[in-house]
Amino acid sequence: MREHGVWRGDNIHLTRDGRELHVASSITVVRDRSGAPAGQIRVLRDVTERRRAEEQIRCLNHALESRVIERTAALRAAVDSLESEIAERQRLEREILEISEHEKARVGQDLHDGLCQTLTGIALIAKVLQRNLEDEKLSLAAASADTKTIVSLVKDAISEARNLATEMYPVNIEEYGLAPALEKLTASMANRFRNTCRFKCPEPVELADNQVAAHLYRITQEAVSNASNHGDASMVVVTFAAAGDRVTLTIEDNGNGRLKNLKSTGMGLKTMDYRARAIGGSLEIKQRPRFGLAIICTFPNRQRKDV
Repeated sequence: MREHGVWRGDNIHLTRDGRELHVASSITVVRDRSGAPAGQIRVLRDVTERRRAEEQIRCLNHALESRVIERTAALRAAVDSLESEIAERQRLEREILEISEHEKARVGQDLHDGLCQTLTGIALIAKVLQRNLEDEKLSLAAASADTKTIVSLVKDAISEARNLATEMYPVNIEEYGLAPALEKLTASMANRFRNTCRFKCPEPVELADNQVAAHLYRITQEAVSNASNHGDASMVVVTFAAAGDRVTLTIEDNGNGRLKNLKSTGMGLKTMDYRARAIGGSLEIKQRPRFGLAIICTFPNRQRKDV
């Protein structure tokens, strides 16, 4: 490279022992008074260490750029995952609201078709009984029979009201624990669907978080309801057990449900999966060997109470 009469350039020289030296050269032409070349001044500088330092800097810059690219990609992936998770949560929240409205409508229908009809029947029988007693047109035996009918209908109404109350809010979880609540739920479901619904808990399982218990209760409620109502199961078995720091809730049935059909339908399954993930667990659905399905919720009981 020539610059104002000075040539500059870099060269590699080999030493006698075979080492490479990076040399920066500059040659300056010396001229006499007439301007004719009279000689030259040549300067050689060893820039090996500088070249090595520059190479190291280039390598470090390249590594830094690679790390920045990797971190940027990882951050982008994390942001995409978070956005996807937020969108999924929002969708599930909407579905839960829809389920809530559906459940309100179902409970309202049950109240109208069941409890209200029973109460209406009680009112009519009581009114007729009152009128007959006032007119003295009723024998003691007939009055006693009507009274027994009223008592029986009142008991039915109480039972229906309790079942609905249990489905709406498991009030005994906080007071007695999840196991008694599940036992009572299965008994209520058996009475409601006229099938066999059993609860098994080999050993006491202590949960420190009532919110976890509430999620497990709702998972059980949804699974048993699906098996009985849609799967036509005549037998449902709910098992609640702990092994080490892992707790497993299993709902098995002998219904006509099929895994592929279940996975392609329903907000109930999505809601159960959402509840399982909300407690740090997972939900697995298996086809049983002969009939029915097994729904398995497993989660870490990190806040387990010391017994």
